[in-house]
Formats: sequence, C-alpha cells, structure tokens
Amino acid sequence: MSREVQKQYDLLRRDGSFVQHGTKREAQQLGLYRPTVHIFVFNSSGDLLISRRPAHARVYANLWSSSAGGHVEKGEAPDIAARRELKEELGLDVRIEYIGKTYIQTPERNNIQYLYKAVLPETQNISKNSNEIEELKFLSLSRIKILLSEQPTEFTNEFHSAFKLYVG
Repeated sequence: MSREVQKQYDLLRRDGSFVQHGTKREAQQLGLYRPTVHIFVFNSSGDLLISRRPAHARVYANLWSSSAGGHVEKGEAPDIAARRELKEELGLDVRIEYIGKTYIQTPERNNIQYLYKAVLPETQNISKNSNEIEELKFLSLSRIKILLSEQPTEFTNEFHSAFKLYVG
C-alpha cells in the first residue's frame, strides 16, 4: 500500500523569509505561510479581468477571483510564479508589475499573497484554461467595488484582499 506524497512548498515567516520546505499541514501547525500570487489583468480601457472558478474547484467553487493566480512552487520566485500562472490559466506572456502583498489567515491556510498587475496588449488574445476558469469578464473598478459591497460572498477572500490593496 503506497502513501500519497503531499506537495511541498516553501514555508515562510510573515516577513517573507524562508524557514523550511514543508506541506500545507506543516505550515498550519508551525504558524508559517505559503506564498501565493494573484495577477490583475487590465484592458486598455482600465477594466479589470475577473475569473469565476469552476464548479469542480476544491476551494472557492463558482466564486469570482483575480484574473489568474495560484501557489508559488517550491523554490520558485513569486514573479516567476505569476508569469507561469498567467501562461497556464490565460495563455498570456505579458509584462507584469509588482503591486504589493497581503496576508490571508484562515483556519485552513496562512498565505502571503503577492499581487501583480498586467495590461493586456490589444493584439494579444486570451486563451482560457477551462480546468482552472469557468468564466472571464472585464469590469470597471467602480463596478467591482459595488459588487464586492452588494455580493461579497460571490468573491474569494483572496480577491477581496488583493482588490483592497490595489485600490487603497
């Protein structure tokens, strides 16, 4: 009988400094953080691309979130992870800009969330990965503010945190 190998991550202190490699469970037990990335993709009009997670998603099924995002792989730098996630989820290879970081602390996870911004060139097409994303749409920041206020449970905690960081 083989035991399933649990995925290893870089486990970090709150300040982002590396402590050790370990599992999600070990991060929780030790009060350490796993790094994640979220990317906001804007069109030339300044509208933000948001994505709805698929119904089969393990967490946040059917909820709206950032344009793209995910966990930073073991030994991977956050900016490299952001570029990888953009390519995997949206088929994009575009310039990114670091915005800042937020902290997600729930009973299930402690994450340091690195936020990046990208502007979609008018000549670039999006190729949605339907295993990761159910639906995409561009909305103005003012419309998103209204939706976050009127329908907060339709968005992931991570999106709330990243959006608050972005708009101030």
